[in-house]
Amino acid sequence: MSVHLRLLTAAPAASRSGIFRLKALFSEQRARESNDPRSRLDWEELAIEWHAMASLAAPTDGEISKTEVA
Repeated sequence: MSVHLRLLTAAPAASRSGIFRLKALFSEQRARESNDPRSRLDWEELAIEWHAMASLAAPTDGEISKTEVA
């Protein structure tokens, strides 16, 4: 886990944003596949948090990157 953390903190902002968006999409997919309502809510909440992290990590050149939410 710490290796991944070091890679994320060393990555440029655009790369971190992309990684966070992929994690959000993965979490959304897991939520759709979940049969347990509690688990589904947990995955959905995690996806929301990853999308927020992606937005914060997005380059701040006046344009917010567009996200496709499933």
